Amino acid sequence: MLDADLFNPASLRGCFDDLAIRGCGLSRKSDETVYDMRNGIPYALRLDFNSDDKLTDIELNYHRESGITGTQCRKIFARTVDWVAKDYGPLTYLRTGQKQSDVNADGGNIFEKTPRGINYFYNRPDKNGSFVTSFMHPAGERVFHKTEQGKDLTLIAQRSISLFSSYIVVGRGICDVNFDIREPDTVARPAFSDE
Repeated sequence: MLDADLFNPASLRGCFDDLAIRGCGLSRKSDETVYDMRNGIPYALRLDFNSDDKLTDIELNYHRESGITGTQCRKIFARTVDWVAKDYGPLTYLRTGQKQSDVNADGGNIFEKTPRGINYFYNRPDKNGSFVTSFMHPAGERVFHKTEQGKDLTLIAQRSISLFSSYIVVGRGICDVNFDIREPDTVARPAFSDE
């Protein structure tokens, strides 16, 4: 059982109101709300439920605004990749069927290794210093392909994980590192908008 004090009261109220209709998401109470601390990194929790009350997504997020550099943000991402790989198995930035040449076709990516030697990349920072890292996925991830409304989609066929980070500079550096555990893409997700 999770403590309701971890979550934003508006998101709790929203879940009571909207769960049966469209599903809902529970977000952290404030930027200072910590759910778990791993390797010195504090993570907040977000939970998403579909309208059948099934937990579809769990997100752990490290977030810091100001007082952090792009290099520090990448190091926190790399440390997160390392503990997730230790707990959940080998990770890669390549999707099933993707080749290395597909990843760096334009030469704009910078390749790095985590302290434990796991390869990842980030795009060359813009003039302000903003960048995003590669998505990291399980090495043995099963996917399937589908065409919907003329678009080719790659969907996840099993419960899976992903990691991603961004460093955005808008007057100050903002670092986000996200670790997600997701049900397969065949499981209905919350509908956060009225469609």
